Amino acid sequence: MNKIGIFGGNFDPFHYGHLNSVLTVADELGLDQMRVIPASISPLRIQTQSSTPEQRLEMLKRGVEGHENLIQIDTREIKRGGVSYTVDTVESIRKENPEAELTLIIGMDQFFKFDQW
Repeated sequence: MNKIGIFGGNFDPFHYGHLNSVLTVADELGLDQMRVIPASISPLRIQTQSSTPEQRLEMLKRGVEGHENLIQIDTREIKRGGVSYTVDTVESIRKENPEAELTLIIGMDQFFKFDQW
């Protein structure tokens, strides 16, 4: 069974803490693939985004260089446009990968805001 980790976020900017978390979680959980998914517009950060989706995507591409065998940058939320909701993204990944085991990974910032999702 394919084990896919899902890690979405604003990534403004993508930094070593994000990369380290992705690599550590993937290793600890034995994931086959990590999908890093930049939000088009994060519903909890609408007022604080300073970079465009395209700029954040470029930061991600540079940030995961050398780890492409594990990390896949998934642009579905940017392509969809508008406010990005995790439930929509997880549902679309589930439809594409019905047999996969999906694991949602969130940062502590979102853990503390989970009641606002």
